[in-house]
Amino acid sequence: MTNSKLDKTKRDSEPLDLGELDKILFPQGTEFDEDKQKLIFEHYKMLSQSSEQLSIRRQTVNGFFLSINTFLLAGIGFVFKESFEVYIHEHRMLRLMFLACACALIGIVIAINWGRLLNNYGKLLQTQTRLMEALERYTPAAVVTAQAAFHRKDLHSLSGLEKNIAYTFMAIYIAAFFAGVVLMIYNPLLQGQK
Repeated sequence: MTNSKLDKTKRDSEPLDLGELDKILFPQGTEFDEDKQKLIFEHYKMLSQSSEQLSIRRQTVNGFFLSINTFLLAGIGFVFKESFEVYIHEHRMLRLMFLACACALIGIVIAINWGRLLNNYGKLLQTQTRLMEALERYTPAAVVTAQAAFHRKDLHSLSGLEKNIAYTFMAIYIAAFFAGVVLMIYNPLLQGQK
């Protein structure tokens, strides 16, 4: 079975089993001499280092997006606070609500992109883990495979938990957007002028 023969839906929906992965990784077979065993171990070490670097980059991305979201939420909160204190000029309140809605829309876009990035990092890390499991079949110890087997049933994906944070921010932004729209539509000063 080659890459071109793999069913696309299977590739997209579930990870390959190790037998299928062997056929892709080792198209010439799995009989190795000592030099090829060393090369396999070097590939394994590279994948391990790459996984560690991906995890570090994912944490950096999370810190970046948390900072942006904190700044945006603080800005939206300040705008709402100011708008409730400013009932003197309805035009100023409308501008503040428009600003709050614009910030909320920016926050929604940021939260969506954050969730997508986390999803991609999760897939990359899962792929690298599966590759290391396949390579471990030809090394003396299968540490990653054993760790995955031990935790597979009760371990929640870290990327999934991190995506929940992004989606929570998105829900807050959606609520802020609708609150701003409602306050623009039902502005008490404009209602009093009618």
